[in-house]
Amino acid sequence: ILPYLTIDACYHVNRAFGGFPLFEPFGHILGVTCRDERKKTETPAVISRYHDGEGRVYYGFCCVGESGWVTADIRLSPGVTLERCQVNNRFEPVGLAVDTITQEAIEGQSPQRLHINTYCGQFLLFREA
Repeated sequence: ILPYLTIDACYHVNRAFGGFPLFEPFGHILGVTCRDERKKTETPAVISRYHDGEGRVYYGFCCVGESGWVTADIRLSPGVTLERCQVNNRFEPVGLAVDTITQEAIEGQSPQRLHINTYCGQFLLFREA
């Protein structure tokens, strides 16, 4: 699906490099955190917005830390829901939590906060529902 998307914005989270700016709110993304919970340190990540030929909006997220898994929180505008790209470009609603390691529900969610557990280097693609 990525070859058919046009990038609109791209931001780094926690540390900027490569000529892209440090995160600031854009579109329906109000805030992003990315953290290595074992080391208790902030981990660099990239969040980007794309659109397709039909005007649908997509968001890409990737932790660019060195190793291990991280916890990320993405704060969304009220009323925004996302779908996550699965195998074969199939999109499924993500609800309020995405755990890409265990695929289990995560407690303590709110409608404006998407909680993600993911590995460093894993690219996740979401689409506004």
